[in-house]
Amino acid sequence: MKVSVEDRSSTEKKIDVVISAETVRLEREGIVRKLQRNAKVDGFRQGKVPEAEIEKLFAGEIKEELVSNLVTNSFQDALKEVSASPVSRPAITPNDLDLEKEFSYSAVFDVLPAFELPVYKGLGLKQAPISVSAQDVEQALEQIVEGSATVEPVKEKRPCAAEDVVEVDYRGTIDGKTIEGLEKSGVRFLLGKGRLLEDFEKNITGMSDGEEKEFEIAYPEDFQIKEAAGKSVKFTLKVTQVFDRKVPAVDDEFAKKLGSDNVAGLKSNVEKDLTARLEAMRDASLDEQICAKLGDVAKFDVPARLVADERERLEAEMKRDFEGRGIDVPPIDEKASESLNKRAGENVKLSLIISRIAEAESIEANENDLTERFSAIASQTGVSNEQIREYYEKNSLLNGLNSQIVSAKVMKLMRENAEIKTEDPPKTPESNPES
Repeated sequence: MKVSVEDRSSTEKKIDVVISAETVRLEREGIVRKLQRNAKVDGFRQGKVPEAEIEKLFAGEIKEELVSNLVTNSFQDALKEVSASPVSRPAITPNDLDLEKEFSYSAVFDVLPAFELPVYKGLGLKQAPISVSAQDVEQALEQIVEGSATVEPVKEKRPCAAEDVVEVDYRGTIDGKTIEGLEKSGVRFLLGKGRLLEDFEKNITGMSDGEEKEFEIAYPEDFQIKEAAGKSVKFTLKVTQVFDRKVPAVDDEFAKKLGSDNVAGLKSNVEKDLTARLEAMRDASLDEQICAKLGDVAKFDVPARLVADERERLEAEMKRDFEGRGIDVPPIDEKASESLNKRAGENVKLSLIISRIAEAESIEANENDLTERFSAIASQTGVSNEQIREYYEKNSLLNGLNSQIVSAKVMKLMRENAEIKTEDPPKTPESNPES
């Protein structure tokens, strides 16, 4: 076998492979013998069909399998011979097959680019100080209390008011046509918290169980449901149930239900949780600065196939996000497409840099890392570690998880070795009480 390689770009190679006539002959004979053993041909016993008859009856199949076998059996060895590692599915072009001559084919594929690793230690970064005030704790505690509220149907029929929960059926139409996304049944709303469009909430407030009402709402131009944006929508709404909402008192009993000994312990835990969230936000900000700096310094092309794959992943992620929020997935226009391509390219570049840093620093994911990650998922889902591991193995997700762990370790290394300056965030100008 003879192999030659051509660097078509920094991320694309082409190899030309030539296989000897003798190898072609031996491979062809093996295919014919297999067909002789298994072929069922009228007038011949199985296994006794003459070779000439097999070649005449199965000429197309023989040629197709011969080309496939010659490429498959030689491709990996050809790559090793020229030290090439494809990162995309190769585009293989076989040349004409002559059973009496050499056989040749070419393969084009993407490869990882060679690039100089940028400086990744001692990066200059900025961060805001982490501070949790007593007011922050009280506000967070209030949210916990609000989230722990219970509801029960009102005992006596009465108009709904702020702090009540109402269950409603509604349908929004324009010129008699129902607007997708504005027709719901059995939806519950909490009144008096500013969570609904003001005019919508005003029309619900004061209604009682079983009461129906028609009203119109003018939606703003930037409303997320495009069919209703900037238009007046006519609603038919029925209140099916009004609920009293009971907010628990913040006392030691409430604290114990949340895993704390008393109110003081609960507040301490809330403060720790807020601090952890702020630290996670700080690390995310530092990571963003690191990625921006590495991306600006490292100048190299990235494989087109990897960018295309990443773009597909981003599109799927975007689709899941919109669908999860009950919003129609918007069409991808030229501007959005350019943005996706840019982001995909940046993501691929950063992943290549992080992979090289991990290699340079001998960073890898070990069994303890996997166990910790499975335990974290288990605590959130209530599923056992063993079941989670089985799920990841069954669905071939372990490689992706390993990559996430390695990436997190690399980012942590760069944060720990950065030169970080702590700066107070800019103060918001005080409003003029007379304005």
